[in-house]
Amino acid sequence: MVGIGEVKITNSVVPLNKDSQSKLDIAISADAKLEGVLPFLNVAGVIGDDTELAGSLTSRVAIGSKREKLHIVTDNTKVKNLKIGKRGQEPFVEEVLSISVDMLCDTTEKTVEINDLRIDSSQVKIIKGSLTQSNKGGQTKMVGEFEAEYDLTAVSAAASSFVPEGFTMEGKRKNKIRIESVYPAGQKDKMLANLNTQANFGFDKATYKGLDFGAAEIDLKVKKGLLTISPFTTSVNGGKLSFGGSVDLNEEVRLLKTPGPMQMIDKVNINDEMSRQILMYLNPLFAEQANVTGVASFHCEEMTIPLSGGTNRDAVVVGTVAMNDVHLETTGLLGQIMSFTGSREKDMTVEPTKFVLRDGKLSYDDMQINVGQSPINFRGEIWLDDRIDMTMTLPYTFGGKKVKVGDEPVERVTLNIEGDLNKPRINTQRFLEDQAKKLLEEQLRKGLEKLFR
Repeated sequence: MVGIGEVKITNSVVPLNKDSQSKLDIAISADAKLEGVLPFLNVAGVIGDDTELAGSLTSRVAIGSKREKLHIVTDNTKVKNLKIGKRGQEPFVEEVLSISVDMLCDTTEKTVEINDLRIDSSQVKIIKGSLTQSNKGGQTKMVGEFEAEYDLTAVSAAASSFVPEGFTMEGKRKNKIRIESVYPAGQKDKMLANLNTQANFGFDKATYKGLDFGAAEIDLKVKKGLLTISPFTTSVNGGKLSFGGSVDLNEEVRLLKTPGPMQMIDKVNINDEMSRQILMYLNPLFAEQANVTGVASFHCEEMTIPLSGGTNRDAVVVGTVAMNDVHLETTGLLGQIMSFTGSREKDMTVEPTKFVLRDGKLSYDDMQINVGQSPINFRGEIWLDDRIDMTMTLPYTFGGKKVKVGDEPVERVTLNIEGDLNKPRINTQRFLEDQAKKLLEEQLRKGLEKLFR
């Protein structure tokens, strides 16, 4: 077939009936480009429409008969320059991957019995694998057992549907896994909804948006298509991370959800990457920053992270954040504040602040950041598309008196922060207009008092 490759039958003996003395004996040689096969795999539902596939396949397959079933054997199937992954993400790449299979098929009963599956490559090996698929009473039963060795650096791309985008892992693992699913015959889309399995998973180290995780061992369980990650604890950036969650594999939009409130991050050192990827969406002070240091903690009440099929608007985070010993450069919004107040202090503390991320925007009613002994209070919204609509209350009264942390509450100067996270700015013009309006209203009030006195 032009554009895909070619298939040759190099030997063929086909018995005319079941009483024939001859036995089925067919030898097939195939050479194909996987890019050409991809549309057929999409239509068959073997892989998703958002999957990219490339490589050169060469295979020699022997087809015979055994126990009145088709006996299919290959110990000479190779894929060179394999590339597979989700569109727009880093793919899994392997120079040479070898496959050997010994299987029985019954086309009448629509059963498959793989007695020996082996895959060999530099990054992924299935040392021993078996899979049976049978049909009875309108139900399809699939049972598989696999013993595998793999390099997490390489297979992170293959796990993109089950981990947040940008999450990478390192380490080598060897695992045994058993999977089982019973679902309505002919409805392959119900296979995941009825999947049952249990396995141990782990990594030597991992990274995500400036968070560098230490080694972790994690227990995974799938029951009726619900993937559960048992709670675990590991080190991260000199502090501690605690996590657990679940993913409903039956849903078109797969969301990782936490089971309930937890102290997710405890005394973690912050850095430039965290500032760019996470903290600037908490407060625009962290935008356009470098040489960021400090210690952060986060108590999570609720978290939902889209893994596949979703968007940023599906993300939900509700919790309380606090930071100590934070040091920022006098650039960006902080530089504007310093020039406005005349202060040179750069070390600060973020008081415990409850925030909500929902529908693509993060909001809070009051985030107090103490710059030295001077409190600056923020409230408003930051969108995940970088828009800002916030106010900032400075540590000064309208009479020019400076307020310190712990002083009695008084009315203070409030400014608007506008623009976006790429260029946040203080709207001093709006402040002057508001003050002029207040002054006019005050003069009008005094005038009316004199008139009716």
